[in-house]
Amino acid sequence: MASNIVPATTELDGRSRKLELQAEARAALEADNSWWKDAADAPANLVSAASKAEYKATILNAAPNQLVVVDYLKASCGACRRLYPKLQQIAVQNPDALFVKVNVDLSQEMRELGQGLGVSHLPWFHIWRGGQLVASFSANVTTVATLRAEIAAHKACEHPACTDH
Repeated sequence: MASNIVPATTELDGRSRKLELQAEARAALEADNSWWKDAADAPANLVSAASKAEYKATILNAAPNQLVVVDYLKASCGACRRLYPKLQQIAVQNPDALFVKVNVDLSQEMRELGQGLGVSHLPWFHIWRGGQLVASFSANVTTVATLRAEIAAHKACEHPACTDH
């Protein structure tokens, strides 16, 4: 007569293996911190700034009414990594805006840039128009609506910060 009782060791072995696989997957993701770098399939309006000079030039060389959305991130930031696919989607949906990724952990210069601009935690966003900062806020996967709303408000240029220029 066959028994339906599963030995406890099999159940525990299954959980142990699951935890082991999860740990391996986590380690693989953490080891590949190049997720934020420019990829061939990235939208053309999603670029990186690797130096302070490149950052300033990107903002100042944008068309006068073009929105420049800056995403401050770290490669090791889990929230930054989870938000990145949404940022790519938003860039595709807003081809007239320029999206700039700034890895504040890339160099001492970039860390100082982030600190000097008041980036207090990550991911952090700035929205620029005409060389002027019009919005500064934090967003993540659960608050991505904030990012979409800020882009929409400043894109329409109905926001008070847009009309003060």
